[in-house]
Amino acid sequence: MKKLLLLFCVFSFSVNAQKFEPKNTYVFIVGVLKWQDKQCLASFSDVHRKDWELKDQLVKMGVPVANIAALTDDKADLATMKKGFETLSAKCTAGSTFIFYYAGHGIKKEKEFYFANYDIKCDQCRKTGFGLSYLSTDLLAMNKAGTIMLWADCCYSGALLAQGEKIKAAGRNCIVFSSATASNTSTGNWTFTQTLLDCFRNEKINDEGKDGKITTKDIRISLDNAMKYREHQMGGYYSSFTSEYEFVAAAGKKPMSLPSASTYAIGSYAYGKYDGNWKPVRIVAANGNKFTARFYFYSDYKDLELGAADLKPVYFAKHNVNDKVKVVWEGKKYAATILKAVNDFYYIKYDEDDDSYNEWVMYDRIYTGSESAAQIEEHGKWYPGQIMEEKNGKYFIRYEGYDFSWDEWVGNDRIKK
Repeated sequence: MKKLLLLFCVFSFSVNAQKFEPKNTYVFIVGVLKWQDKQCLASFSDVHRKDWELKDQLVKMGVPVANIAALTDDKADLATMKKGFETLSAKCTAGSTFIFYYAGHGIKKEKEFYFANYDIKCDQCRKTGFGLSYLSTDLLAMNKAGTIMLWADCCYSGALLAQGEKIKAAGRNCIVFSSATASNTSTGNWTFTQTLLDCFRNEKINDEGKDGKITTKDIRISLDNAMKYREHQMGGYYSSFTSEYEFVAAAGKKPMSLPSASTYAIGSYAYGKYDGNWKPVRIVAANGNKFTARFYFYSDYKDLELGAADLKPVYFAKHNVNDKVKVVWEGKKYAATILKAVNDFYYIKYDEDDDSYNEWVMYDRIYTGSESAAQIEEHGKWYPGQIMEEKNGKYFIRYEGYDFSWDEWVGNDRIKK
């Protein structure tokens, strides 16, 4: 589904301070939600598209309208994209900041990575597609900006981290945010870009430092949590800076304080009931035993007040490095080995494939072989499922045919083995 991208880079010789200077910032936005090659690339809905919201938000932050170029859908063919880079780059000086943002499909083919321009042909990516190497070669040759930022919300967008390292090696500083790793596909929702927007709007729940300002650390943590809890997806981040880059200054330098909740902390994630279904939510406010839960959809969100009975905590089943497991990929299970474990993500190698197929997955795609079938009671009805973990007389279960939002701990009274 849809993917987006933005990269942030800063040259080591830049005269810029490590803070956002909108008046001298130039932004190139490319958002593609439909393509000529309809058989290969599925389209996305343009309802409340976030690439345009990002443009408007950057203007609100002080970036002059004349400094922003945006190409969407059929306007974002390869030739026009390259012309856009050239035109905007010609305006940049060593004191400028340059931001490139892409939204659309990311493609990995023959160990190369591409962002799908409108006229790309999937069987001729090298000839017709926007290859990411352009960013560390052609762009650097023509663009003298002291700071280059690249952000991406698309499949394989983490390939930008390697480009960031090359930019740094060429004598530039660089910051990269991506919705996925270089080995993973990405969600079809606008989760990544919506979180960027929430950070740039200086929402209190994204101010991890509680100092009233938004820095790269705040954005990185907010993006990590959003992708992890809402999409079960690992994002990417790279920075050549030795300290945090400031995007939004503190208003009056007053620290922000958030009220604490006894059960669910403000800013934390949980599962909440919406129309009878469990969905990932973020707790944005609390009032006694009532919590304001934010439900996220494709390009929107909705806040609802819920009682504790309509919320449940998030839990991730645990696995170990070197475990032999089976991993679900496109509906089928394949033998694999866990190579690394980081923050509830597991880096796996498929036993029958080379390392180019390695990827980061969460527990919901992992089967150990020790799972056992069971019947689980939910509101007086019994449903088929599996026991994934047993601890202290309780069982962590998966309902057959339901997504990870329904996974939960149950007692003996709700299970038949």
